Amino acid sequence: MKISLFQRVFSSVVLTLCAINAQAGISIDRTRIIVDAAEGSASAELVNNNKELPFLAQSWMENSDHQKITSPLIVIPPIQRIDPAEKETVQINALPAAKQLPQDRESMFYLNVREIPPKPKHANTLQLTLQSRIKVFYRPESLKAHMHTKPWQEKLQFTRLSENQWQVSNPTPYYVVLIGLSKDKTIDNKKMLTNFSGLNLAPFAKAEFRTNQSINDGFNMFYVNDYGGHPMVKFTCQGQQCAAEN
Repeated sequence: MKISLFQRVFSSVVLTLCAINAQAGISIDRTRIIVDAAEGSASAELVNNNKELPFLAQSWMENSDHQKITSPLIVIPPIQRIDPAEKETVQINALPAAKQLPQDRESMFYLNVREIPPKPKHANTLQLTLQSRIKVFYRPESLKAHMHTKPWQEKLQFTRLSENQWQVSNPTPYYVVLIGLSKDKTIDNKKMLTNFSGLNLAPFAKAEFRTNQSINDGFNMFYVNDYGGHPMVKFTCQGQQCAAEN
């Protein structure tokens, strides 16, 4: 049976993708890192999910504009080998220059980790490398006095601008990452009132968004906490304003 060029190319692509999938490598054990100024550092574990091959992990820091930096935060080691199915630690250290950051609010950075797979055994093999990026929040010592048992995310204020247009205000010195609003008490994409996958609110900032249906009496707000969890806060509305229930 004669095999067409398309069949040969398709088979090659399938085999290559299977090889890539089998070599999936480095992941980070969390979705965010908090660098407490009082501690001066924070760490995360890098996991090699491949059970057969060692990988190199290259790590670096970026500022909020995704520009590579080596200060005021630095990650060590910048590159390391992780054996099959093993874990290694990366540590983010605050340098003295961190004292020049705003001390009345959090600052946001990014930790990047790129996997470097071993050299393929066969020639003409397509090899892809994956890169992970997670948020890093530098929290000044002055903010410890403001931390209470009640989450600061409950202080958000929602204002209806028009039928489906809303504004959310963050009056706190902390970053808040919103997952979305829902009428339901669990995160179900089919029941969400918003379409954004994540709304990042800087300290003392405002943002506008749209809902896919009208909101009258209230809603449930889901956000990401320090541990990567997705807690819920119930908001009730009076007129154009919505606030968390006491």
